[in-house]
Amino acid sequence: MEELQEFSEKERSNFDLKAELYKYLTHWKWLVLGALLGLAVAFLYNRYTTPAYRTQATMMILKDDQKKAIAGGLPSGGGASILALENSSLENQIETLYSKRLIKNVIDDLDLNISYFIEGKVIAVEAYKNNPVIIDMHTPDSIVHETSMDLFVTPQSATTYALMEESLGYSGTHKFGEKVEVGNLVFSILPRGGRVTTRNTINIKIQPIAWVANDYITRMGIWPKGKAQDILALSVTGEVRQKSQDFLNGLMEHFNYDGMADKRQVAENTAEFIHERLELISQELDSVEGGMADFKRENRIMDVASGAGRYMQQKTKAEEEIFRIETQLMVIRSIREALTSSDPYRLLPSGGVEEGGTARLITSYNTLVLERNAYLKSSTPKNPVVQTLTEQLDALRENLMDNIQSTISALNIQRRELQQLDRQAEGRFSVFPGLENRMRNIERQQQIKEQLYLFLLQRREESAISFAATSPVAKVIDNAFSDNTPVEPKPWLILTGGGIIGFLVPLLVIFTVNFLDTKVHHKGDVQQAL
Repeated sequence: MEELQEFSEKERSNFDLKAELYKYLTHWKWLVLGALLGLAVAFLYNRYTTPAYRTQATMMILKDDQKKAIAGGLPSGGGASILALENSSLENQIETLYSKRLIKNVIDDLDLNISYFIEGKVIAVEAYKNNPVIIDMHTPDSIVHETSMDLFVTPQSATTYALMEESLGYSGTHKFGEKVEVGNLVFSILPRGGRVTTRNTINIKIQPIAWVANDYITRMGIWPKGKAQDILALSVTGEVRQKSQDFLNGLMEHFNYDGMADKRQVAENTAEFIHERLELISQELDSVEGGMADFKRENRIMDVASGAGRYMQQKTKAEEEIFRIETQLMVIRSIREALTSSDPYRLLPSGGVEEGGTARLITSYNTLVLERNAYLKSSTPKNPVVQTLTEQLDALRENLMDNIQSTISALNIQRRELQQLDRQAEGRFSVFPGLENRMRNIERQQQIKEQLYLFLLQRREESAISFAATSPVAKVIDNAFSDNTPVEPKPWLILTGGGIIGFLVPLLVIFTVNFLDTKVHHKGDVQQAL
């Protein structure tokens, strides 16, 4: 053990740093060449790699009070309405911006699924909005959005071009504007501005819209900013700055339009609901009003209170007439008893008799009785004048008895008629509490229907105004703008890394060769071992 430790310490003490460095420095040309090759590769990478730039935009999510206003279009005021919508959280808005549906709409609107590349000597450069040719699709969008195809267009003259599609093995020469069918697509190639400006080959790349959407989603970034957490920052990385700017601007525009479309859909559904309710309430109101008219017509009244007052007045008047007739009957009966009493020649009561004929006969009878009594004071019943007066009284009494009897009969008939009228009025009046209850129920239903009908008319107008004045859901603070410095590649970092890697590769090779070398090259190797 001590021998091994002594040998190890001896070996370490014999390590010659200068000799080790000399082993590597003898190959300095390879180290320099490796570093130069690394730098050259890095330079070529920087030179022929299309730089990618970051494009940013910011927008503010507006607080939406209009949704609650729409929900207020119900009788309850919208407090717990099924139409009441809570303000979407910021996370939901971010998820909406990331949604494939929204991004597909932006790509479809800007035709970002079709790209144009101009073939160069080394790389192809994308031509965005300055492409020499334009492809005009005659195939429905549903097919184009699912198609992947690489078309190579090489202008040959001012009117013709060569077309090639390698995957389908298609090649041919066509005229500009001519309909061409390749695979499942029918299209025309048109020169931009009416004339061809280049002879280079143009690569028209058609991709499925879902692929392009996924690519943009992976290159997008959305995060909240600001103290109120109501501002969203959007970014996307792309090789063509104008294309990225159009995408972000289109995304914010479609996001706003999508939110406004949701609001309008809510307003339309609310208006449709109110319209249906108006039709139903209108029918119910017509039915209630028709029931009111039928009720009044059946009961022959226009107003329950006035009808009840009228029948009450009839009853009171009938009772008063009955009382008057019974009074007359009592008076006339007492007169008849006086006429049939033991003293037939006494004065009869004349007060209270309303019958004109009877009252005149009583007055005449009392006058004769007074005259006869005056003669009897100074003479006897045998007196011819008294006898004459007595005969006149007897005759007048018989007439009075007949008149009294006919008056009693007439008054009895009037009393029976008045009693019947009194019973009828009492019967009609007793029905009026029930009629009044029914009338009030009908009137209550009518008032409720009328108020609800007017309320729905007002809400329909408010809903129409809400639909016409739909406010945006977001406000664009900064339109899309791109940085002038590319995100990738980073030239100095790549150059530094390339030089270091180029230097390390030959260094590792030299180290490996020296490590695996077990040969004796000179006597110093033997001396060091001994």
